[in-house]
Order: sequence, then C-alpha cells, then structure tokens
Amino acid sequence: MKRVIKGLLGAITILVLISCGAHCNQLKTPNETVPINSFVKIEKKITLQRCQVVDIKKGKEITKKNVCVKRTFRSSASGSVVRKAPNGAFVLTAAHVCRDDYLRRMSNITIVKQVFEVLTLDMRRFSVKVLEMDNPSDVCLLWVTGLDLEEIVMAEQEPEHGDIVYNVAAPMGIFSRNVVPVFSGYFSGKRDGLAFYSIPAIGGSSGSPVFNRDGELIGLIHSAFVGFPNLSLSPTYANLKRFLEKSIKAHKEEYLGLTIIEKLDKITNLLEKAANK
Repeated sequence: MKRVIKGLLGAITILVLISCGAHCNQLKTPNETVPINSFVKIEKKITLQRCQVVDIKKGKEITKKNVCVKRTFRSSASGSVVRKAPNGAFVLTAAHVCRDDYLRRMSNITIVKQVFEVLTLDMRRFSVKVLEMDNPSDVCLLWVTGLDLEEIVMAEQEPEHGDIVYNVAAPMGIFSRNVVPVFSGYFSGKRDGLAFYSIPAIGGSSGSPVFNRDGELIGLIHSAFVGFPNLSLSPTYANLKRFLEKSIKAHKEEYLGLTIIEKLDKITNLLEKAANK
C-alpha cells in the first residue's frame, strides 16, 4: 500500500511540474520581453528672456527703462528608438515634449537658448531634431544622429481588452546608469482616439513606450488622469501605427536611403513630370 501511495504521489508531482512548466512558459517576465535597451530619457532645457518697460523714479523725475530678466526651465520625458539608420535613429516620444511654439507666441518672451537631448542607459548624450508631430494624438518623431540603440518593432495587431502590457519610463526623472523603471499593467480599452492602460504615470513618463508580451510596441503614454495617475492614456494602436509609417516614410530618403526600385520610380516620376510640362 505504501508503495502504491508513493507511486501516486510521484505521478502527481510530475503532473504538477509539467503543468507549472507549461504555465511558466506562457508567463514571460519583463526582463525577457521588454526591450529596455531601446529606451532613452529625454531632457530639455530652455532659457527664456522677458523684457518690459518699467518706470524708474529718481527724485521727482521718472524715466523709462527696458528691463530684461532671464530664467531657465528644465524638464524631462521618455522616448524609444523605433527605427535604426546607418548614421542614427528615429526616436518616438510625445508631441507636447517637442513643442515650443506656445512660448514663441507669448508677448515679451524670447527663447534665448534651447538644449534638447536624449540620454542613454550608459549615460551618453545626443542632440535631437524634431521631424514630425501629430498634436491630436500627442506623438512626435525625432531624429538623433549617432544614436546606435536597438530598435523596437511595431506589433502586427492591436491589443485585446485585458491583455497584460509593459512600460519603460523615467517618471519624475528617475533614471541613472543602467537603471530605469519597468512597469506592468493591462490594456483597458479605447475611446475617442485614446487607449487606456492601467500603468502608473506622472511627469517624466510622457513619451514612454507600451509593449505587449512579445516586446512589440502597441502604445505610448502621454498623460494620466488627475488624481488617479494609475490609469494612463495613449494614442490608439491604429493611430500610432499610422503616424509612424507616414512619418518615417516622409524622411526615408534623407536618413535611410532609397532602394534601387524606389530610385527608379522616382526618376520615372520626374521624367513624366518634365514631359508633361
């Protein structure tokens, strides 16, 4: 009887291990799936100058003088490499991180100096160039010369409600050599051009990528609910994919180069236009 019991226990143990093994194979860990090496922290420093005419009183005399005051503002955000090129990379972030037009429209305000850079996990700095922005979806594409990080791949299909997702971000500027926070959550549906993710977000999280369990890009955090930052907002998968495809295509010739077929098509189009004139 004891031998029978031991045999049954052994069989049960093997079945449990097999079941756990199959289950564990499905539950991938963030370290296995999240492309951390594609992440960059974005830092921006803007020096503004405001000038205004003030009255200066000396005794009974009042004279007018133009007084200028300078102030420097710093901010940080998140981004990720979405396409490598021979001499650099395309980086995706949020549009409000890239914008400065609202400053230029302010009266008596001028931008004296602006530093816009990305910072890698091994603490290398690179200057950036803004290529494209879509304000309604709050997404921006940057070009970074010399950046040689791994690129992330856009998923072939959008997430389903309840899918587990991952996020890499530098909230509140939390970032240092080989240290960057990794979060997990769930896709919580979409509405009015927005995708909802149960991922915590705060200042500094803007522009951070959202991945599925295969490490593929499905979203980008650009904001969170005031008073409830555990639910963050992103462009929908479809809008993000459309923006990336259109924006990279617009700058393909300049940064990626054209294939032989594309070059022939371009030459043919130019010849046809010349013939029609």
